[in-house]
Formats: sequence, C-alpha cells, structure tokens
Amino acid sequence: RKLLNQMLSTLSVFDVMGSIAYAFTTLPTPESDYIYGSRGNDATCTAQGFFIQIGTVACFLNVSLAVNYLLSIKHGWKDEKMKTKRLWFFIPPIAVGLLFAFVGIPFYDNMMLWCNNSARYWPEVPVIVSIIMATVIMGDVCYHVYKKTRITRRYSSRGSRLSLSVFRQACWFTGAFYITWLP
Repeated sequence: RKLLNQMLSTLSVFDVMGSIAYAFTTLPTPESDYIYGSRGNDATCTAQGFFIQIGTVACFLNVSLAVNYLLSIKHGWKDEKMKTKRLWFFIPPIAVGLLFAFVGIPFYDNMMLWCNNSARYWPEVPVIVSIIMATVIMGDVCYHVYKKTRITRRYSSRGSRLSLSVFRQACWFTGAFYITWLP
C-alpha cells in the first residue's frame, strides 16, 4: 500500500504541475501574437509548454499503476517484492516525461489557448501508447480474475461478486484515465 500511495502522490504532483501550466491559459503567450490576455514572450511561452509537457508524466505513471495492479493481482507479488522494484515504477515514466519535455523545447509555441508543443503528432504518440498499454494491462487483469472466478464458481458464489468488483474497479481506473487524457 505504501508504494501505491507513493505512486499516487507522485502522479498527483506531476498532474498539478501540468494543470497549473494550463491554468495560465493565454497569459504566457507572447504579446506580439495579439491574443486576448497575452502578456508573455517567447520564454514564458516555452516555460508554459515545458510544464504542460511535464504534466504528461502523470499519464505515464498511470501505466505504472496498471503494472502494479497486474503484478499484485495476476502474478501475486507481495509488497516486499514490489518494494525491491520500486525505482522501476518511477524512473521510466519520469525519464520519458522529462525527455519529451526537454526535446520539445524548440517546438513550444502559441496554440491559441495556451503554449504547447506545436510539432505534428509526436507529442501525442507517447500519451496514446500509454492509454493503449493501461487499457491492455487492465483488460488482462480483468480476464485473469474472470478465469479464476469461473474455476472457483463451482465451490462458492463469492467468486462472481469478486469478478464483478474487479471489473468495476478496472472500469473506474481506465475511465478516469480516458476522461483525463483523451482529447
């Protein structure tokens, strides 16, 4: 549980960073673009774009959460084993997010409502891949629980309730993920 709470806290920190950057809307946009509310320059626009991109680390950490669920539910990993792999839940998503944020610096530009990466497609690709990965992982968890439920249904009626409960939890997890990250 401690690892899960750390992951959720880290996800929240990066999500807040991206959300605050979005909240500035047109304020960091260069005044020379003549957009209502713009008071910034190229540097403030780049900073806003950078922190919006940093916010995508939350998306990547959602995949780590899904992997955590997969390892604990399907593969039976206990907290002690999870703790030995703790860095793998944090370093890859943060590194990928930082990589894309720094690589995007030359491309941060006015996108009408805020400054963001103006390059075609590549800023969205990692987010789309993350959405697909989390969906597949959570689908695998649901299928695993469903198979176990079918086996145990002969002996108890509790299994079907457990399967439905896991399915609902997976739907809440992926549903919130879709609402947050799909355009």
